[in-house]
Amino acid sequence: MFVTDTGCPVIYSPTHGWLRRSTNDSSVIVVTCREGYEIVGSRNQIQCQDNGQWSARVPECTIKECPYIEPPMNGRIEGKRTYKSIMTISCKAGYELINGKSEKECLSDGTWSSLDSPVCADINRETCNNKATKFPNKTCNKKYELECPNTFACNKKEFSCCQVDIPQCSPLMKPNGIEPEKCRGGRSVTCPKGYRCHIASDNTYSICCLNITCVDSKEGIHDYGFKPWRSLYDKCNMCTCEKNGQTVCTDKKECRECNLEGYGLQKRGFGYWNGCWQCICISPNKRICTSPCDRGHRGDLSAVSSCSGGCSVQASVRQCIDVDEHNATCMLHELEYNTCRPDSCPHPGIRIKEDVPIIIGGLKVKPPYNWRWMRHLFWRFWWAIYVQERK
Repeated sequence: MFVTDTGCPVIYSPTHGWLRRSTNDSSVIVVTCREGYEIVGSRNQIQCQDNGQWSARVPECTIKECPYIEPPMNGRIEGKRTYKSIMTISCKAGYELINGKSEKECLSDGTWSSLDSPVCADINRETCNNKATKFPNKTCNKKYELECPNTFACNKKEFSCCQVDIPQCSPLMKPNGIEPEKCRGGRSVTCPKGYRCHIASDNTYSICCLNITCVDSKEGIHDYGFKPWRSLYDKCNMCTCEKNGQTVCTDKKECRECNLEGYGLQKRGFGYWNGCWQCICISPNKRICTSPCDRGHRGDLSAVSSCSGGCSVQASVRQCIDVDEHNATCMLHELEYNTCRPDSCPHPGIRIKEDVPIIIGGLKVKPPYNWRWMRHLFWRFWWAIYVQERK
């Protein structure tokens, strides 16, 4: 129960939550949910109005849910998706679970305790020495190693075709249930609608993956079923792209703390000073710091230095003045550069002797798969490289 002194009716704490008075306005009541629960709707505050009525009903707290888990082929899932619930992953008779854990717990932040993608494999399948699936009734040798089926490579020690590590992207499979369909090369198929062709970086295999992508906090694109990546926000937690197109990241306690010299172990959001730099703790691997220049205390730029001719650099200096945590004056400088005659500078991906780019858009080479000697030429070294190339 919560009673105010502003003339509004008595209000009660929501189930799985509590009420507290706002520190900025005594007429405002803030609703906070317990761990593993979240506010229903977008508002977590109500206000006692001048007419003696509350601005809205007390918000409710509902239990958090974790994302839907797609059952593995020849497998099933059992359990709830709510906070503290355990989801059990099992396989049909004749199959066993590999490449993941059989249980996942729904955590307080609405993510699963494990981000792996379990696979149900035939229990009678043959395996190689490295526990990878062995393609049945298929042998190979050094001379004919390319005879292995798609996504399988020749193990030269045991003359067997062993499956390589491929993305768990629900690939389009052949009727035998062992070999994914190829989408490039001989006897390949055209990926149906909803799939896209994925080609291994070393061109050893190709598969049709479900065409599902996720966008991270920095607008980066990630594909469903591929390996987890480190969060760009805190550079500590790991993220995956789920089948529903949502990005799901872990929320480890150790990723919400910083061990700071002079301050000890502090939680995320803790602000501190490091000389002129004002910083905020994000994680053990990331702090966000601003200088006087970043905080807007920027002076005028100095005169620009002269060009020394050709592809050279000219610079100007800016002085930034602010006060630190002790109200003492601190000063920093920043430089701004301009390139003199940029048309005379060598460019990445373009040889000195020719004007045809060999890097197209930073991703492809011309002609395809012909990786010629490429280099990034800086203006300070271009002449030495040019002389060396002419020898």
